[in-house]
Amino acid sequence: MALPTLLPFKLVEFMLNHSTNDRAKRVQMVKEISTDVARQLLREKAGNISQGKGNKDVMSLLVKANLSENEKSKLSDDELLAQMTTIFAAGHETTANSISWTLLELSRHPEMQNRLREEIFAKKRELAAKGDTTGNFVADDFDTLPYLNAVLKESLRYHSVAPQIQRMANVDDVIPLSEPILTSDGQYISEVPVRKGQKVLISVNGYNRNKNVFGEDAHEFNPDRWLNNSIGTKPGSSVGVYANL
Repeated sequence: MALPTLLPFKLVEFMLNHSTNDRAKRVQMVKEISTDVARQLLREKAGNISQGKGNKDVMSLLVKANLSENEKSKLSDDELLAQMTTIFAAGHETTANSISWTLLELSRHPEMQNRLREEIFAKKRELAAKGDTTGNFVADDFDTLPYLNAVLKESLRYHSVAPQIQRMANVDDVIPLSEPILTSDGQYISEVPVRKGQKVLISVNGYNRNKNVFGEDAHEFNPDRWLNNSIGTKPGSSVGVYANL
């Protein structure tokens, strides 16, 4: 499984596109089908937007955002299709996994489960007192549920959607570090130079369990860390589920 990460991307892509392996053929078939569906959606969403009928679904927002960009930063059709097929392939599994991990942690910590349930029921009672008997929350209601948001943030921190992310540098660059690190040759460095075409592996799990950021209990599931301001106190640091990654 590690071999493809060591090979040039173009070579891996060529191997997948021309392989006679059954698994590779199935992957290619899924890619072709999802691309065809994405192409149909692209035409449909672009047509709706041009007629002023654009919706607020993810696909419509993606197409609309790309139409409003200047030409230099605008995505090509192939890039836009790639983004849409990525949403097809990755969106359902990551969401399901995150929900499953959250439910597991709540089952492991009954006191947290009870606290969260009471916050939700209290909100329902508040809405009922105002005449809303549907029991359904709208977006603004979720903003008034601090413990629910804390549980979700902590679940995404403790059980990362992706343990690591790989990126490729488009240009030569230098990445500054928030604090010096000790390298294998015994030297301290405060920045990392990267070359164009070089792959960079980012450890999301490593960051999310960094004691310098999240405290000594970084390896524990603790939603209260998001409520008592015990994180994000360093100047210039923007700590959050997706920040600094």
